[in-house]
Amino acid sequence: MINLPTTSILAIGALSISGVWAANGWSPLSAKQPTEVEATAPGLDRVDGVLYLDGRHFTGTLVEHYENGALHSETEYRSGQREGASTGWYSDGARRFEREYRNGRKQGEHIGWWQDGSLHFLYTFESGVHEGNAKEWYPNGRLYRDFNYVDGQESGAQRMWHPDGSVRANYVIRNGRRFGLTGSKGCVGAGMTNEEETG
Repeated sequence: MINLPTTSILAIGALSISGVWAANGWSPLSAKQPTEVEATAPGLDRVDGVLYLDGRHFTGTLVEHYENGALHSETEYRSGQREGASTGWYSDGARRFEREYRNGRKQGEHIGWWQDGSLHFLYTFESGVHEGNAKEWYPNGRLYRDFNYVDGQESGAQRMWHPDGSVRANYVIRNGRRFGLTGSKGCVGAGMTNEEETG
């Protein structure tokens, strides 16, 4: 057994802890950043998709409020990138969306609601791209679209409807080609917003 002086053991322990901090993007120097910051706070800046606070990568929760003081959204960040949960509300407190991020990219299930609590969208992401089924609904509760994705690309059956329930598009993607009724490309239905672009 090797006998080390107590000071050597403490120094080795401190080095080990600082190594863990560095691996997780945290250090005692960054501990002074507040854990919750308002989106309008001075010193907050987004450059190339990375969020900075006073010139350093932001780690904590970014919060936004409506003019009436109601909470608009809370989004978690780590080292300047979205990491973890992002939740939004309408001005009356009703839930608007719940999203997850990993390394700044959309991940897992993203779900949104209209103000009355009915479903607005339900997507699944893997490393920032669509994976699996994606659905959106009109405010009247009717299905707007029902698409399927593999690695971010449309694959298999794809369907869209008008607000009255009539078919707008009904096609299949096979080997990168569309077969069937494709409808209007790039259109957003009446009363719809493109939540993929805003999240």
